[in-house]
Amino acid sequence: MLIVKKRGHAGLFKNYDDTFQPHFRSHIVELLSDRSHGHHESKQRCGMEILAGVIRGSKHWLYEEVNALWDWVIPILRTSLDNITSETLKDWGTFFTVVSESRDPRRLYRFFEMLMDKPIREGSSSFEDSSRRFAVQNALVQQEWRVPELLHRLLEFLTPYLSNKNKNVRDRIGSITAGSSTKSPHRVDFVQKVIPRLEPLKDLVLSDNGNNGSSKEEENHRETSSSSEKMEVEDDEDEERKTTIRLCKTVLKWISDGLGRMFTSTTPELFLFLPVICTLESETKDEELKTDCSMALACFSQALIQENNVTVCLETIREVMGLKSWHSRVAILGYIQVMVYCNLFTMIQTKYKKEIQNFLLHLICDDQVEVREMAAITLSGLVHCGFLDMDKDMLEHFEILSKNKVKKRKLADSMPLEALIKRHAGVLGLSALVEAYPYNVPEFMPQILMDLSNHVNDPQPIQMTVKKTLSNFRRTHHYNWHDHKQMFTDDQLVILTDILVSPTYYA
Repeated sequence: MLIVKKRGHAGLFKNYDDTFQPHFRSHIVELLSDRSHGHHESKQRCGMEILAGVIRGSKHWLYEEVNALWDWVIPILRTSLDNITSETLKDWGTFFTVVSESRDPRRLYRFFEMLMDKPIREGSSSFEDSSRRFAVQNALVQQEWRVPELLHRLLEFLTPYLSNKNKNVRDRIGSITAGSSTKSPHRVDFVQKVIPRLEPLKDLVLSDNGNNGSSKEEENHRETSSSSEKMEVEDDEDEERKTTIRLCKTVLKWISDGLGRMFTSTTPELFLFLPVICTLESETKDEELKTDCSMALACFSQALIQENNVTVCLETIREVMGLKSWHSRVAILGYIQVMVYCNLFTMIQTKYKKEIQNFLLHLICDDQVEVREMAAITLSGLVHCGFLDMDKDMLEHFEILSKNKVKKRKLADSMPLEALIKRHAGVLGLSALVEAYPYNVPEFMPQILMDLSNHVNDPQPIQMTVKKTLSNFRRTHHYNWHDHKQMFTDDQLVILTDILVSPTYYA
């Protein structure tokens, strides 16, 4: 409705030049300057419709007429930009979009110069700064490739504000820098500017509560330092880290918006951010950072990857697998599963399947139990969707791992950890193969269930894994059990029944 009215007004001023403009000026000024509590939204919208019609209708006016128009319009727009409210923000965004849409930027150069005049100003509130950049974004995004010089100027101006303390300011900067599909400025140049400042974040080791772990060398150094020096160093480090985290949040917004608007696939330089995202995705102390990382990782996972970039993707996964934080390995496993689903026709090639399988077989033997369990979930999902095949070699591999000798639970304190990890990895692998087929019973499954039944009394966490797998099997195969049980021998059914059916006790 808003755009239709603007086009209607545009036709009036297009056909009759500036003949009727003097009759509308006082009404436009009155409508746009309205600040009443109850009606300013509708009045300002009406003023925007008329003013947008005047500007679009001036497309073929003489130079003197256009120049006089901008002499009058520019002060009005400057004042309006300083007085945007939350109720009229969306309408003003539509206004700047319609004014700039399908227009030659040379005919609107004074309009763009007005918008480019300090989108962030000293003393302004975060909402005012965000509103001005919203106007710039809506105007420039319509120009696409036509205004590279303005985009370069804007990026140069906004770069010092990437670590701004206000969230809505950072979000708007991230969104506006991702808003254009032009290749100038080049995305790779921006990445090369910010990635050195984010590199330290991927080596963070997050404890279970989200705090950053410190190395022994750092702790020894702090113990030998005086208390005053210690406080100064910690304050400086804390402030530097906060600045880096704010920069990271801006970049995460840039990635999320950019991947959503790109007309092409994921570019190689974007994978440089993946290790940082995976490390911080499990941050619990900063909920905003965790949310931003989760959103960016989800966008990464669902993005299209061209075949010539698959190698970069796999190399980045291998890098994340070698990071200090186990949280990053859990995050990359979730990424692998969704990435494969969304790029199935590219990743289905044998060489890529083998690489992904090797990643999972390595991570399912990880020292951290959460990583092992996530690797089993990912393996189960990829087998279920048909990406990985449950072949004889994989089955034998897990059976061998599950047969590693461990001591009984009563001697768990002296139990060799390496043997327990391998045994658990084997059990997890067998469990993943069972849960990959929730609605049928392949020929190999009865024997796998028998193998798992031998581990019911193993130490934790093996015992819990087995019980959970058997419980899930019973739940998913319950309704068609009459058909499914035909795949088992009588002896196997007896063993399975003894495990799955709890005894009833009478008083």
